[in-house]
Amino acid sequence: MKKSEAPRQMYIEQMLLHAPPTEVFPLLCPVREREWIPGWECVPIHLSSGYAEEDGVFTTAFERDGPLDTWIISAYRPPVEIEFVRVNAWRVIRFHIGLKPEGADQTRATWRQLITATSDEGRAWLERNDEAAYRKGIETLAGMLNRYLASAVST
Repeated sequence: MKKSEAPRQMYIEQMLLHAPPTEVFPLLCPVREREWIPGWECVPIHLSSGYAEEDGVFTTAFERDGPLDTWIISAYRPPVEIEFVRVNAWRVIRFHIGLKPEGADQTRATWRQLITATSDEGRAWLERNDEAAYRKGIETLAGMLNRYLASAVST
């Protein structure tokens, strides 16, 4: 595949979370995601604080997503936004999450992914992971995060 012909797709979805941004933002951390995403595992490569931080680097290995992914935290502005650049041999993803308060105790989270296939495998992955799959994934994440937030409040 010629690089100038690389397919690219952007997906944007929103979720309503039942906690203010100051409670949601710390959970958007590669280490803390273990608390609310079943099966989430990462290997911190460089996280000086032990948690999410600008220029932090970590890896993940999920068979459904192809080869080992290296993630760089490219923006970190608590409690407003976090952005990751995620790279493997198949594709590059820029993943931005923006948080805005909605009322006194809720957050409107906008999840945006710009995906560029960099190989034939990446092209096939992009075709399998279309907008409907992205929407379903965001709905699943919203459910997990809201259940976690509800359990944290009730304990």
